[in-house]
Amino acid sequence: MRDNNATATSVNARTVSMSLLLAGAAFMILSWFWPLLFSGKSQWSDDQAKQFAQSSAHLHELIDQYSEKSPAKRSTALTDELRKTHDEVAELRGQLASARAWPDRFAGVLRYVGIAAAVIGATVFFATGQHT
Repeated sequence: MRDNNATATSVNARTVSMSLLLAGAAFMILSWFWPLLFSGKSQWSDDQAKQFAQSSAHLHELIDQYSEKSPAKRSTALTDELRKTHDEVAELRGQLASARAWPDRFAGVLRYVGIAAAVIGATVFFATGQHT
């Protein structure tokens, strides 16, 4: 009876360790292809892209207007609008950078989960003496 329990435990440990090793390898492989499969476009809408393009164009127009005037003739309204538009473009640029970086960040998570699963699987495999 005791041999049956030991055999069942041995089979369970082997199954768990191999499953973790395979899952770890699968996650690590998937992490290399994830950024190629998903570009982050789903994190950045067409409306955001339009708003970014319009705000950027408006910012360039304001910079041209600002640079054409001498410092004495620059109005505070133009300066305030330039600062406001610059801040808006900076915020949208940050959102765009975050959307572009999302697939790489997720790939990093997959990679570390894969490494952890593989290490745990190998540890279980060698700790239970299943390598013989």
